[in-house]
Amino acid sequence: IVTIRQQQQKKPPFSEKMEEFRENIVSYDDEGGGEEDTEAFDISALRTRTVVRTHRPRKKVASEIQSLYRQSLQVGPDSAIFRQFISEKLEEANTDPSVPPYDSLQTYAFEGTGSPAGSLSSLGS
Repeated sequence: IVTIRQQQQKKPPFSEKMEEFRENIVSYDDEGGGEEDTEAFDISALRTRTVVRTHRPRKKVASEIQSLYRQSLQVGPDSAIFRQFISEKLEEANTDPSVPPYDSLQTYAFEGTGSPAGSLSSLGS
């Protein structure tokens, strides 16, 4: 009789803790969630431009470049028209601040000591 009574009083382990966990478990069975909600975000945050171009070629300059391009297809690299076209394209690329390579000045005042390679100062002389 004693063994039967002990078996009846025995509770399943972790019963209270399992209930706590079940309260926090949420079933997410919707795939790709949020696709229906297209109004809950700020589209202006996605449209902000990080790079603002200050230099915009005028239409006249752009049409002149197109004309030079067409003319350059008919002549060789020794032609003045071809050289002018290359110069214009080079100037356009050099004045556009929004395209790489981004130039930066690196200034080093102290080379350091104890390098196994030795000093680089002799390269300048």
